[in-house]
Amino acid sequence: MKSFCEHSDLEVIEVSGGDKMNAIAKYAEAVVGLKGQSAEGINLSEKDLKALVKNLDEAFKNEYESSDPGLELVVEALSKASLESNESKYAGMALSQTTVDQLVSILRLMPYGVQTMSANIEGLVESSNNIGVLRMREDHIEFSSAVRSSVKSLKEEINGRIQHICNLTGASMELVSDYPEWPYKVESPIREIMKKKWKTLYDSDIKVDAIHAGLECGLLKEKVGDIDMVSLGPNLYDVHTPMEHMSIGSVERIYAFLVEVLKDIK
Repeated sequence: MKSFCEHSDLEVIEVSGGDKMNAIAKYAEAVVGLKGQSAEGINLSEKDLKALVKNLDEAFKNEYESSDPGLELVVEALSKASLESNESKYAGMALSQTTVDQLVSILRLMPYGVQTMSANIEGLVESSNNIGVLRMREDHIEFSSAVRSSVKSLKEEINGRIQHICNLTGASMELVSDYPEWPYKVESPIREIMKKKWKTLYDSDIKVDAIHAGLECGLLKEKVGDIDMVSLGPNLYDVHTPMEHMSIGSVERIYAFLVEVLKDIK
């Protein structure tokens, strides 16, 4: 987006991306228009635009070769039929330069990805944020993101940084669907019971891990008090991405295991 905005003969008409607030966005789109002539009297042709996108695509593929090998940046000209059918939608809808500058600033300054790592558990993400959804509304552009942290003060610190970004760009911020943290307990009697029961049933060691995710356990802890809890479930893969899927066979094992644990603790 920043590269597009460096060309004075390009207009940003529409932007969008992502589907879910708490998931890494799989796609993002922008509708841009070519002005007749720039202030310098130089025309940016469709060919030039495609060359610009090609260079950006090569740069992105180099940067994300290992972490996101399927990344692709594509430019397509809207068909005449599409332009005619959306004429009323796009006519006079180019964003002002001020709005574009604010949009780019928010996209570049917003905390994104891992923010802090746990000092107690090696390899555990402690705090993070991601822009999950970007949508244009009738009179504003809306960013939806999910701030996560197992430490309340760190979550508040990230929210504070986002509020500062809003103050600098003339945006507003609304906190919704907040949920409390659920810290990892070093000593947990119910976890020890489950470890022994899994070993008895399946003659293997159960995988015990702390993960970076928002769970209902935090809400239960806040309402009920400091109770001993364990979250368990079947094998899930690519969680919080469009490729999320589950092992059906592991569902049966977890169900049988839970039944036996409940027999022991009732």
